[in-house]
Amino acid sequence: MKRIVVFTAAIVAIVVLGYFYSAWYSYEKKNANSEKQTNELSKPSDKLIAVDSFDPNMDWSNVSYRSTDVLQGSHPVEGETGKRYAWVKKDSKIELKNIKDKSIIVNGYVPFSSHQKASGVKEVVIEFRINGQHIKQLEIHEDESFEEEIQFENFQNLVKDNQCLLEIHINNEFIPSQAGLSSDTRELSMMMKFIGQK
Repeated sequence: MKRIVVFTAAIVAIVVLGYFYSAWYSYEKKNANSEKQTNELSKPSDKLIAVDSFDPNMDWSNVSYRSTDVLQGSHPVEGETGKRYAWVKKDSKIELKNIKDKSIIVNGYVPFSSHQKASGVKEVVIEFRINGQHIKQLEIHEDESFEEEIQFENFQNLVKDNQCLLEIHINNEFIPSQAGLSSDTRELSMMMKFIGQK
């Protein structure tokens, strides 16, 4: 009789433990999937969205994508209406479409003094590449707004299917909070005000 009681108790214990393990496993799996989904939503898409231009002042609420999916390597658009901009990191890129005998215009602002205070650099160099090929570069030695024109004749042989990938590489970036400039913890290089065609 004792053997039957012990055997039955063992079976019950195994069933109960199995139930709790199964419930715990389902709970953990559900939370892991929820966290993964949240993380995926907070990340920019890997695929670039081809556009005619990147204009921080456009109404981004009227489109189905984010500014950070258009100009990868950028932070969300900020600033006052009509004077909006997007901070970019060292490397950013954009896929431009409808390239037809037009120059590409890049309009931005480089806070050289912030770079210098944070990293001690003597110049900020901005390199422009189209479809992976170096096209031109710009050297900045002071806090400066710029409008750089990349003429079509300099990259027309690189255009494919009326589109091109513009990559912008900057030789330095800084984190304001680490440089004692502000509480901002983002990686910054310059403000982007416009990228488009002329």
